[in-house]
Amino acid sequence: MATQLDKSQQALLKSLARKQAHYNLLERYYDGDAPLPESAEGQSRAYRRFQRKARLNLAQLSVAAVRERMVIGGFRTGAEGDDNGDRVARRLWKANHLDYASADLHSYLLRFGTAYAIVGYPDGSEYPVVTVEDPRQVYARVSPVSPSTVVEAIKVFSEDNRHYLYCYRGELIEVFVKPSEQNIFDPEGYQLVEEMANPLGEVPVVRFANADEKGEYEPYLDIIDRVNHMILQRLIISTTQAFRQRV
Repeated sequence: MATQLDKSQQALLKSLARKQAHYNLLERYYDGDAPLPESAEGQSRAYRRFQRKARLNLAQLSVAAVRERMVIGGFRTGAEGDDNGDRVARRLWKANHLDYASADLHSYLLRFGTAYAIVGYPDGSEYPVVTVEDPRQVYARVSPVSPSTVVEAIKVFSEDNRHYLYCYRGELIEVFVKPSEQNIFDPEGYQLVEEMANPLGEVPVVRFANADEKGEYEPYLDIIDRVNHMILQRLIISTTQAFRQRV
């Protein structure tokens, strides 16, 4: 039994690592912390504060406008002879508080272009547990024949001064850990501490993809930058004209 990450797991972790810089850039736009309209290296703090006034948070507005229209209208299961399937699906939905948690999934989907949910079945639980996951922590490999089918997935996170990596496969779930002083996205150093049979028999990770797998405002970052730039120019003109000109 291997106690370290195999090549497939390492490839998933490296793919997730490569996405971090882009995800963090999209998050900056969403938080209203887009790059300043003009370079401010060597400028005073006062001018930097002045520049920040030129930023308009269109990214968050575009996400909210779409997210508020994404609501669940009902449930319809496809199993033959299943008279109560719709009711069971509704109970599962309510048991996991997905009436409001689904908004978090939609927000991730519209911000980053991809979102994930993980299904678990803890001991003693009456219903499966569905958790909405941050795509900055989860990465899945899908079937080339059926893109909606997840073949293998990982999740990474930090807790109690350790980094954790969960690997989900159809027949097995593996847990790896490493010290928190090391890079969480470096495959080296992870050690297997637990493995358990997957009771579902399939990868318990559901992948959601936005159009073209892009965030809702991702194709328009240059437009947001241009709007911020023009606002800055108008602020400069209106501010400087407020002072009396002397010759």
